[in-house]
Amino acid sequence: MNFRFLLATALVLGLFLFNLVFIFLGIYNHFLNADDIFHFLGGIFMAFFLLEFFLLIFKSKKSLKHSLMMTLLVFTS
Repeated sequence: MNFRFLLATALVLGLFLFNLVFIFLGIYNHFLNADDIFHFLGGIFMAFFLLEFFLLIFKSKKSLKHSLMMTLLVFTS
């Protein structure tokens, strides 16, 4: 496995679990801007994850068509 793909996966899962902890403990009631931070970081982490995921899938197929599709999918997620 690719280290960057594992890192991206860990970041997405870690942020998700951290969000669940915030919800469970009621921390969102005390830090109203935490939701904005989670949405911002979630978008960045998901884009990184999708980029690494598609690089892993299309590693053997280096073509302009695959590169454009990968770019489109990452930025529209």
